[in-house]
Amino acid sequence: MHSGTVSAFSEGEGRGAKFTVLLPLVEPQPEQLIKESKVKVDNLSILNGLQILVVDDNADTRELIAFILEQSGGRVRAVSSVGEALEALERLKPDVLVSDIGMPDEDGYSLIRKVRAQESEQGEKILAVALTAFARDEEHRLALQAGFQVHVSKPIEPEELVKVVANLAKGSKQV
Repeated sequence: MHSGTVSAFSEGEGRGAKFTVLLPLVEPQPEQLIKESKVKVDNLSILNGLQILVVDDNADTRELIAFILEQSGGRVRAVSSVGEALEALERLKPDVLVSDIGMPDEDGYSLIRKVRAQESEQGEKILAVALTAFARDEEHRLALQAGFQVHVSKPIEPEELVKVVANLAKGSKQV
């Protein structure tokens, strides 16, 4: 689970054993810094001016996420599939993509890979947040490897969602 290795060595019976455990050095990830930032979300216009594309196949979840982000000043376009998201991306130039991972037909990993492939041709990179019902380390790692900057587990608290999006956008403008 930690992407490490374990090995064992012995010179024979009664001679003891040597176990070696190698774990990768973990440095604070941008995602951790984004989630732990002190941006205050009591400011109702914290996302003012941000264009946000929300992708989720569940209508209730999609509407709730859009509502939360709009209440904090974001301009939100919400769609239900990878195909709709790709069409919306052609017309809109969103600042942030918030996508569910588990969707039928094509999942969020497929979406972000397609987005990143298009970006390599165009040059600009969209900020991306992965939402998933799975909180295991493996999903977290896969989301970041696929091209998302942040992985957030569902159910997500409204304040946390706004904070993650605000800090992600704020961090990109400082770079």
